[in-house]
Amino acid sequence: MDPDTRVRRLMTEPVLSVELDARPSEMLRLLAGYPVHHLPVVDGGRLVGMVSDADLRKLDGLLPHHGDAGDAYLDSRITIGRLMTHPVLAAGPDEPVGAVAARMVRAGVHAVPVVDAGGRLVGILTTTDIIDAALRDDAGARTAPAADPAASPSSEGLRALRSVLQAADRYLRGGQDEALHAQLLLAVEAARVVLDSPAAPRGALHSY
Repeated sequence: MDPDTRVRRLMTEPVLSVELDARPSEMLRLLAGYPVHHLPVVDGGRLVGMVSDADLRKLDGLLPHHGDAGDAYLDSRITIGRLMTHPVLAAGPDEPVGAVAARMVRAGVHAVPVVDAGGRLVGILTTTDIIDAALRDDAGARTAPAADPAASPSSEGLRALRSVLQAADRYLRGGQDEALHAQLLLAVEAARVVLDSPAAPRGALHSY
């Protein structure tokens, strides 16, 4: 995957979000009803925070009941504003994916909301989006005509990239596993060190 690919080409849109002044029980219904792990919080369309599966684990001690009684209990004791993470690492739709992915690795986050120049939410970019794009490019490269051997990456570079792709494949097939995500981030960093080294052929491979 070309690291100069723009975020808008990989991001998911439209993106599910929740209003800052919504009841926490509504946030829980959205996360339970849709296959998402991150929910941007907006105030009049502008990004103000993010809630994730990790944030929801903080609610375990606040939910002694279930159903309507549990909803009322939760809504009377906490707000989305108190639960959400803020400020939030965000990206612009015309930023290069490589730069955004590097920020995600450094921050240890799974997803970044995408906002326009006015701070309004326009999409979301996740590690799964980036990994999926890299795997598609890798599959295309394997079916392409053989490249000039002089331009081939080193065996060390191939091993580093292979470890990334293997971890990415297990990550995508196994779901959002925190331990595997950490393993994948380490593999990405190892591949980046090799592929960005002076000995690595320029233009032969792209890191993300």
